[in-house]
Amino acid sequence: MTAQSYTGWEDDCNPLDGIEDVLSSEKFAYHRMNRDELFAEAEGRYGIYRMMFAWDDLAGAMQFCCEYDFTLPASQSLNGFRAVANMNANLWLGHFDLNPNSLQPCFRHTQLFRGESGSGAEHLQDIMSIAVQECDKHYAAFYALTQQQATPDTMCDHLLDFTLLSPLGHS
Repeated sequence: MTAQSYTGWEDDCNPLDGIEDVLSSEKFAYHRMNRDELFAEAEGRYGIYRMMFAWDDLAGAMQFCCEYDFTLPASQSLNGFRAVANMNANLWLGHFDLNPNSLQPCFRHTQLFRGESGSGAEHLQDIMSIAVQECDKHYAAFYALTQQQATPDTMCDHLLDFTLLSPLGHS
């Protein structure tokens, strides 16, 4: 197999245009910063998530981040990184990230679009839906870390083990 030179994504196939269509049809508030960046907010079961979409024309890739509406206290950073590692071990699509500077948890996914025709609005809608579902699923673990500033490590270990269990249904 030989590598082919890639010169960039076709101008008329920017997936952020499809994201705009999805957000408009769902009546989401969003802001298109420029051709390559879009910000929106989505309401989950437990909080509001800030979504960021960044398009890289040369790579033909879109990066998507779905941030929680809180940050972890510095005293919980190691527990936060441990929780992220445990969560990521069970994910098939995307991953959780905890920025060491801001300590704001987020779900991230980068999608390649080379060879795709059009923006695939249904596919983009699926990516957003999966992100909100994953953020909702792990909201309790991250939120518990914001509330457990003075908790001994052993208590925090049990709390993390409990909150990382996969839910069987909805209450």
